[in-house]
Amino acid sequence: DDKILGVAGLSRSAPYDPNEIRKLDPLLLTCASLFGAIRTARRRQEAEAQIRQLNAELEKRVEERTADLRAMNEELAEFAYVVTHDLKAPLRGIHQLAEWLTHDHAFGLDVNGLKLLALLRRRVLHLQRLVDGLLACARVGRSPETETSVSVVQLLQDVIGVLAPPPQVIIDVPNNLPTIRGNPERLHQIFQNLLDNALKYLDKPEGRVRVEATRQSGAWEFRVIDNGPGIPLRFREKVFQIFQRLDTRSDIPGTGLGLTLVRRIIEARGGRAWIESFDNEGTSVCFIWPDRARRRTE
Repeated sequence: DDKILGVAGLSRSAPYDPNEIRKLDPLLLTCASLFGAIRTARRRQEAEAQIRQLNAELEKRVEERTADLRAMNEELAEFAYVVTHDLKAPLRGIHQLAEWLTHDHAFGLDVNGLKLLALLRRRVLHLQRLVDGLLACARVGRSPETETSVSVVQLLQDVIGVLAPPPQVIIDVPNNLPTIRGNPERLHQIFQNLLDNALKYLDKPEGRVRVEATRQSGAWEFRVIDNGPGIPLRFREKVFQIFQRLDTRSDIPGTGLGLTLVRRIIEARGGRAWIESFDNEGTSVCFIWPDRARRRTE
């Protein structure tokens, strides 16, 4: 860059004769090559120093932004937890009041009044389920959770017992499903929500649901596969968002929080969840469950 970095020279009191100069040419060329290499190395060092400085500045920005986002998420989770917790008491009171009116004063109400009371009770129950779902989402990752070895076969049998699927639905639970590490309550929430969704949206005379597991590097990949109507491509990410439902008909119960909770639990551990589906050919809800939980600082 037109800057002198150093000078090399050969000198003596007596002049050089032509033969001596010819002998010195290779040495001078070697010196020139050496200085060229030094110049290139210096430029490389300067560039590397600039890159290191830029990387350090970028890492600092990322750390600051991550800290800000973490603080915001914690504040939002705390807000959701407090609000939903405080809503439970008045909802229980409204539901209890509706029960008393139904049982103690039904004789004083006409048919329309009884229908309105039944509607009120259903709406309150829906709100209670919504609050419970919000609380479950807000609790994910708030504190370390106790983990044990969980047999997926036994866990699924317990979930099926709770869901009590109709006789025309077959849920296939292979005996070779693994035993994994995790919090039993969280794993129960995952599989109950996935199986419940599969049962709710089945549209065939005979429903079939199958759970599969494949070993990955340091993790298990699970799939809950059904023969339902399938999920169009444009909705496969949307259904994981809070309060988003594929079908908003009132005859299909739900809060729009099930898959949101499933993904949060899985991602809090360091895994991921996604959907593979084809219209009218069923749906596979897939997720990766790492052998070890991700540290909270990551």
